[in-house]
Amino acid sequence: MQIGPHQVIRELGRGGMGVVYEVRSPGISSPRALKLLPPSSDPDDARRFLREAEHLAQIDHPGVVRIHEAGQAPEGLFLVMDLVAGESLEDVLKRGPLPPERAQDWILELADAVAALHEAGLVHRDLKPGNVIARADGRLVLLDFGLTRKAGTSSLTQSGALAGSPGYLAPEQALGSNEITPACDVHGLGALLYALLTGAAPFSGPTLMAGLTEVLERVPAWPAGTPPLLEAVGRRALAKDPAARYSSATDLGAALRQPRTTHRARPWAAAALASLLLLALVGGLARALSGPTAGGAQAPGAE
Repeated sequence: MQIGPHQVIRELGRGGMGVVYEVRSPGISSPRALKLLPPSSDPDDARRFLREAEHLAQIDHPGVVRIHEAGQAPEGLFLVMDLVAGESLEDVLKRGPLPPERAQDWILELADAVAALHEAGLVHRDLKPGNVIARADGRLVLLDFGLTRKAGTSSLTQSGALAGSPGYLAPEQALGSNEITPACDVHGLGALLYALLTGAAPFSGPTLMAGLTEVLERVPAWPAGTPPLLEAVGRRALAKDPAARYSSATDLGAALRQPRTTHRARPWAAAALASLLLLALVGGLARALSGPTAGGAQAPGAE
């Protein structure tokens, strides 16, 4: 099978926005990924598809999948992107939650990638484990920009339409707000941090409505043993009020990054202080036991 000039090697997956293939492009030695939207797709899907191409073309960051070509063939609209070898965070979390240090490092990576979007004036709006690939070298790459919009604009969906994944939605998205702000992505980063530490989305429910109610009303409980720094950052990022969150992905990353050395050094500092106090206590006790005798003379060796 061939799509435009690209020879299909195999199918990689299917989703709401078409099919993804591994392809061989002319003049390129390494395989790439081709995302195809069939001609029979809904016009709204076609608009989303073209927006994804437009937005990806603006970003040059190692944590964001890179687009090489957008085109149209008899088979439909297509995007040719880097083929990112690895597994999604969704698959990673099927094996259980991550150690806090790994979760912290990965959220720092994602915050840096999301910050690159925000600097380009874009908001992703669908940060979730299924849209992040962990490469073989452990680095993360952010995918799927079908819901990405320009910050400060209004969504093209009708008011009240749900944009995003229920378990990771910001409350304003659950309410169907059309206002596009980076606060949605700050919430998404907090939701991803929670998922990495617990192995589950911060919000869930037996029905869509129950899940959305959780998004609007429930404050997730963080697992016992969560480092205070990670819990504090996560709670602020998941604040129901957008104004109470970090103002940007950059600020969230700075909050995670700045205290790392201090936080790790505190146990050593506490141990050193405890040792000094213990020495002082022992010294004082020794002096008390070897104090002046009844006759007023000092004990042997005392000064």
